Amino acid sequence: MRQRRPHELVDYYVRLILPEPPPPRFDLPSIVGVVTQRIRALREHGEASPPLHLARDMAWLLLSLRRADPARRLFEALPPTPDSEAGLLAAAVELGAPLPRHLPPAIARILASAMQRYDLETDWLRPLVEEGPRLVNLSLTENCTFRCAMCFKWRNQVPPEAHLPHRAWLKLLEVLPLAPGTTINFAGAEPLLYPGLTELVAAATARGMTTAICTNGYLLRGNVLEKLIGAGLHHVALSLDAMDPVIHDRLRGVPGAHARALEAIAALAAAGAPLRLELQPTLMAANLGEIPRLVAFTQEHDHLHGLNLLALIPPHESTPDPAWFRGPYQHLWPQDPGAVEKVLEGVITARAARGKIANPVAQLRTFARYYRDPTTYVRTRPGCPLGQDFLNVNCDGTLVLCPFLEGTEPLGHAGDPGLENLFTSARWQEATAALATCSRNCHLVLNCGFSHEDRVNVG
Repeated sequence: MRQRRPHELVDYYVRLILPEPPPPRFDLPSIVGVVTQRIRALREHGEASPPLHLARDMAWLLLSLRRADPARRLFEALPPTPDSEAGLLAAAVELGAPLPRHLPPAIARILASAMQRYDLETDWLRPLVEEGPRLVNLSLTENCTFRCAMCFKWRNQVPPEAHLPHRAWLKLLEVLPLAPGTTINFAGAEPLLYPGLTELVAAATARGMTTAICTNGYLLRGNVLEKLIGAGLHHVALSLDAMDPVIHDRLRGVPGAHARALEAIAALAAAGAPLRLELQPTLMAANLGEIPRLVAFTQEHDHLHGLNLLALIPPHESTPDPAWFRGPYQHLWPQDPGAVEKVLEGVITARAARGKIANPVAQLRTFARYYRDPTTYVRTRPGCPLGQDFLNVNCDGTLVLCPFLEGTEPLGHAGDPGLENLFTSARWQEATAALATCSRNCHLVLNCGFSHEDRVNVG
């Protein structure tokens, strides 16, 4: 199994967009002409269908291949949205037009997201990106069929009536004032247990968001996988803690978990979809020796885009305890910080040699300090670095700036009126001010919120 070549990706998009495949040996200008005719026909009939966002992604792919003129033609055929405006601007710049002095923030945000996704330079855009969260975590469900040693969410099975109704999730995606390019992470417990996941991914993708799921992979197969690809999913983070199936299955609490994870990886590779697939192991005592094997596995397989290592934190749904790593969970905590540092240095070396490590070097060195003393705040100055960059929505629809910050009021509920003004509200400002004094080594500071801009397609 191998990663598709660029021309094969173009062909992949064409086959998804057109009702019938074009004749063989069709040249690129002719193919783009047929695709643009299809787009215009869909627009004339008022169809907001998957081919439109697939055509948008195809246009960005062409732009990344330095085929700016056919990319421009596709963007011109698409509905006049901020996303197509951003694409037209990027194509114009690629064709030699001067950079504008100023950009509307929403346009800058789309450019930043799309150009990062296709490994194009974005530094000049960063000062122009508007305020507001860049990462939104939607905890669709607290239910999970695994029994992971490092997470106790499975102990907190939430009944269906306590979850936010599906229509309310769709409405929330519609009313939240999120700029296109914002990352929407569909999370859980296990998000694939949520029956309306595909529709939510499609809705977020249609708004120009970057969509992602974090999954154990057990259900990522067959019709489920096909629908997610068709909905335009951009990113899959798959939990794989060891190449040794005995170790992985023991840590995840389900026999056969390792085999199903590998099957999910193979299914994603066979689909050839243009989405980013990363392995996401958590560094613990039991799998410390497995990390080099996971790195090698990632670097040896073209369809794996990276490995994103996570630091161990207190298990979800466990009783708060500053000395948690010495108490009932000490069996999870590596007892030799020198051994941890050696493994992390190996990851840094592998990153420099062959890439495909999603963690920035600064984060890996932060992990080394953390495993030496988890009671000392890993940042050199107090305060959370996320500021206004993160928003979490719990499975019941409660909005919180940080799920780990205790003693603060929620920002509201998904059903509240006025959410279109949330990010300029007094309650938003109060919550971000509270974060400025937090010095807790939480999951966000250590892992998914670490230097969020630097995490996109690094390595």
